[in-house]
Amino acid sequence: MSDKNQKKGAAKDLSTSLSLAFREKGVHLKEAAGKIGVSYTAIKQDLSRNRFHPDDLEPLLSLAGMPFQGIAALHAIYHFEEKKRLHGGRRIGRSLSEKIAQGAGTLDDVFVELDERTKNALHYIESGREVIPKFFATMGEGCLLIVFIADQIPSHWTTRTGASWIPPILEAINAGAKIAYFHPSPKIVESLVDLGVRSILPEKDIREELASFKQRLARAAQLARLPNSDLDGQLLLVPHDFPFMCLPNHRIVCYIFRGNSGSRVFATGTYPIRNPLGNDRLSEDNAVMPLNNEFTEFVEKIVERTLQKQVASISDPVEKSRMASLLDACYGLQL
Repeated sequence: MSDKNQKKGAAKDLSTSLSLAFREKGVHLKEAAGKIGVSYTAIKQDLSRNRFHPDDLEPLLSLAGMPFQGIAALHAIYHFEEKKRLHGGRRIGRSLSEKIAQGAGTLDDVFVELDERTKNALHYIESGREVIPKFFATMGEGCLLIVFIADQIPSHWTTRTGASWIPPILEAINAGAKIAYFHPSPKIVESLVDLGVRSILPEKDIREELASFKQRLARAAQLARLPNSDLDGQLLLVPHDFPFMCLPNHRIVCYIFRGNSGSRVFATGTYPIRNPLGNDRLSEDNAVMPLNNEFTEFVEKIVERTLQKQVASISDPVEKSRMASLLDACYGLQL
């Protein structure tokens, strides 16, 4: 028995008393959850762990027909733990509805509710970190990864985030996979600057960052005693003419996998999430979300059209051959 429970002596668990009272009054947990503005899962967890948010205790006891004379008085009678208060309040959805009904809701209140919902979606950030290296690990010959670059360099180019991704990237390259980095053409950059979008990375900076990334890959391959790969032929820069693929703080990625059963195309979007701690600073780690089939097909058409244009316009035979190999890897088209 813990010291904490020994100090409480024979005090009853609040969760046990609440559960008994709900049963006696015929109050279902789903009904209770709806009335106090929390999820059914949340109230079940609170009762199973005997831990409660202070703001939830008075309405819970009221529904159970139990007296409430303050938190301190409850601690004198029952054993339970308090959860920390969440920013904006755990019952913000219900209180906002009440405010709107009374004509007192504000735009700030709506954003506070959105911040609360954002907290429930933050696991996508972690899942993105876990899933992206697995895409590299499953790529092989005939597979192509397309990354659209606008105002941010790809995460796997950075020494901080991408260091742990280098082994699966090397495995993919040695297996014959290719990676194409689509960046806005000078004409598109100029038009975006005219619109006031000045955060787009210059092509010169992108080329320098890619060269540094290739050097890190080459050093890692040498240390791991892996065979030399044609990094210049498998990691390529491709200019495109689609300004709507250059949204600030967004990144579109397209994965084209080819196997015995044909090709499959997937796409993901990386989005900045408003910091849910109450300010507007963007999170350094953004949420990675799968895109629906319609948008994925749209991205695939952009990729195909861009590569066809590049193959037709490039005069250098080596570069032309590299672009043609991308087109062939994607669609089995040879121009």
